[in-house]
Amino acid sequence: MKAIVEFGIPKAALQGDAPCGISASPGIIFPSARQAAKAAAQIAFVLFRRNKGVMPGTWKALVPSADKPRVTWWSHDQSAWVTVSLLDGKDRGSFAGTVK
Repeated sequence: MKAIVEFGIPKAALQGDAPCGISASPGIIFPSARQAAKAAAQIAFVLFRRNKGVMPGTWKALVPSADKPRVTWWSHDQSAWVTVSLLDGKDRGSFAGTVK
């Protein structure tokens, strides 16, 4: 099943008076949840390491399922996020639109 990867930096983590956060909306679509999770883990590594954060687990922790159709990782200091969502026909909306 197809999945989408979104990632970004929330408004609270930006310098100055930013009107909103920065995200990769509308995201990147992958042919499978497994491929999306692997890509999301690589993106998380880049975003999270910029603050010398520790990676929380492996890419397998980012594979969504029917029980958990959206999986999100936040950096340890809440300065960046990466999420993987199943594209199963259910309208969840963009995760980026919910981040403050």
